[in-house]
Amino acid sequence: MPRISRRAVLGVLGTTALWSVGSAIVQYDTKARRPKVIAFLHPFYQEKYGLVPKGTYGVACDPAGDKLYITWNVSRGSRAWDSCGVTTIHIPESERTT
Repeated sequence: MPRISRRAVLGVLGTTALWSVGSAIVQYDTKARRPKVIAFLHPFYQEKYGLVPKGTYGVACDPAGDKLYITWNVSRGSRAWDSCGVTTIHIPESERTT
């Protein structure tokens, strides 16, 4: 999982069944030892763009810790993955644990 500070790690829950738990973007506070969901991508992406991010195969955080890049296996309406997708999640300053 990409680290955004000495105290926080960002990541995506699950793997291929990720969409069934909302494609959650999770921040883990290493000091408090607590996870916190900071975004759910499903069903928003399905409703707005017609695609379901179903599994990740790459996650990276930029050096400033304000963006999380995710590459996905994506479904555009079928049960199977039929495409690849890339998202950039902008992390609000209030969520960047120092």
